[in-house]
Formats: sequence, C-alpha cells, structure tokens
Amino acid sequence: DEWFWPGGRLYKGEELDDAARRIGREELGLDVDVVERVGVYSHFWDTSSVAGADSRHTVNVAYRVRQRDPDAAVELDDQHDDCRFVAADDPDLHDYCYQYFADADL
Repeated sequence: DEWFWPGGRLYKGEELDDAARRIGREELGLDVDVVERVGVYSHFWDTSSVAGADSRHTVNVAYRVRQRDPDAAVELDDQHDDCRFVAADDPDLHDYCYQYFADADL
C-alpha cells in the first residue's frame, strides 16, 4: 500500500481555496485554513476506479493547510481506511507525493 493526499473533485462554481477547505472538512473532519497553494500537478494512473476506464489522468492542486484547532482529532469519511502524518522521505508514499514535499520546501 502507498499513502496519498486527501482530495477530490472541484464543484461547479467552487473556488480552489474553498475546495481545499471543504475537502479538509468532508474527508478529514477538520476545519483548515489555507496557508499556500503549493502547485498544480498532472498525474497519470495505470488504473481507474471509474467503470469502463482502464486508466486515468488527473490534475491535482496541492495545498499546505493549517488545522484551526490543533487539538481536533481526524474523523475520516467512508472513502478512507486510515490516515497518518508522514515525513517527506517516508518510503511508503506514492511517488507523486515527493514532488509536493519538495515544492513546499518541506
């Protein structure tokens, strides 16, 4: 298994920063503030969860966010099995994640 960032689609009419805050709330149960937009990334996947598609291409916008309440516990939604904080050199990250860390100077 590999670890990857939480994320999701952008809703029609939704601003990017608003989506980052919404995804923090919906997927992690956390209220977050946007610190910075780290970058925009084009990713190619060999598999897809979309019926009838063998592969997929995603455009990801990576953010650095700060949890508003540092004592709040993560409450995952039903699409996630687990979560953890990771270091930039963690060997279990998906390859795409290393670029996010580098671009965020972490």
